[in-house]
Amino acid sequence: MVFKRVTYALLALSAVLALAGGLTSSASAQSACNAFVDDGANILSSQDEARITQALQGLEREGPVARVRTVASLGSQNGNDFFEQLVSNCPPWQSADERPKTNLIVFMLAPNEEQSWIFWGSQWESELHSDDDVICNDIMNPRFADGEFTQGFLDGISATKEAVQPASHTSVVQIAGIIIGGILLLFVVGFAVKRLGERRKEKDEQLTEQQKAQRQFRQLANNVLALEARSSELTLAYRALRPRLSAEHRLQLEQLMDDFKHNADQVTGRYEALRVEDPDRELSTRQYVDIATIAADINTKADETSGIANHAERILDKYQL
Repeated sequence: MVFKRVTYALLALSAVLALAGGLTSSASAQSACNAFVDDGANILSSQDEARITQALQGLEREGPVARVRTVASLGSQNGNDFFEQLVSNCPPWQSADERPKTNLIVFMLAPNEEQSWIFWGSQWESELHSDDDVICNDIMNPRFADGEFTQGFLDGISATKEAVQPASHTSVVQIAGIIIGGILLLFVVGFAVKRLGERRKEKDEQLTEQQKAQRQFRQLANNVLALEARSSELTLAYRALRPRLSAEHRLQLEQLMDDFKHNADQVTGRYEALRVEDPDRELSTRQYVDIATIAADINTKADETSGIANHAERILDKYQL
């Protein structure tokens, strides 16, 4: 089934009902008008009618006179004509001046014609005018199309109850807006939190790499100073002990001294070049990693150079008095 949404406000019925005002209803007709549910289409069980009646009673606590009607067939009439006739034959649905009650709300379904309507009095114009599309098209009709007539009425009544509640309550459309806004807000907040977490992680990684670079750089500076001191010490010791050195040790020490000086000059030169990249400054994580890597490599070279000095000192120690 493909149900069409058709709704009419009751103000347009005034002229018709004024002409029909002289008609009287029988006791049975009035009883039918007072019934919360009149299943003319015979599509609802007694249990279904009881559930719908309970929902309508809940709706009436918000102020409306609420009814559900199903129609076996509209015949040659349209929904609006049928409803006009229904109101004209139902004095309980009319005010003292025989006009429709302003607080009337009627849910009507013609399953054979695959059409449904919500009719409301002028009291609910502002509340239902903006929500009726949602209630009919998005809430009731999909249920009706699936043959879930009871649930269609229950869902429509519930949505209407939300719409006609006092101003302190939120309308169906507003609720949808709030939900969508909330989802968007959660998305934005979630993205911001995620980005903040990523940024914090990046800062932590940057700080860790900076500290590594600073340690390697300080160690390198100390190694350069130590090599300069040992160079002076070796030179003085060699000059002092040279007259007593054997020819073999003299040649060996001269080679070691040359190797030491060559390596120490390399360490010092590379250190001076690296000093431009001061790890105490604000640099990128990648730059800190590069500084630490280069400084570690130079420190390894400094350790090798210290090994050469140790070898030379062991030879010189043999000639100490």
